[in-house]
Amino acid sequence: WWAEKQLPLAQEIIFASTGTKKPEDPPWKYVEAFAGSDIQTNPPATNAAVAKSGRTFTRQVDQLPPQAILDEIAAKVDLARLEAVLMEEGVQKFADPQKALLAVIAQKRAALVGAK
Repeated sequence: WWAEKQLPLAQEIIFASTGTKKPEDPPWKYVEAFAGSDIQTNPPATNAAVAKSGRTFTRQVDQLPPQAILDEIAAKVDLARLEAVLMEEGVQKFADPQKALLAVIAQKRAALVGAK
């Protein structure tokens, strides 16, 4: 996919499914939407429901919406700003827990050293 875009990226997008939230949705809602993606994570209950359903899911993840929708998105969405916000928030969601973990390790280490 990236090769077609002439971008210096080699990895594919990873989709993660957490299972459905609304009881009225079929348990395979996100399995169907993301079928064929490189990696798809599902809770065990979702996998069991898919196995029992007898359904076959075909790849749809790389099908684009109609051109009119793409044009509207291009006109209304500031992609540079969107990317900046997502990157900042995404990095922070990894950095904050890492800092908290390192603080806990430092506290435990100090407690162990002090106990000697």
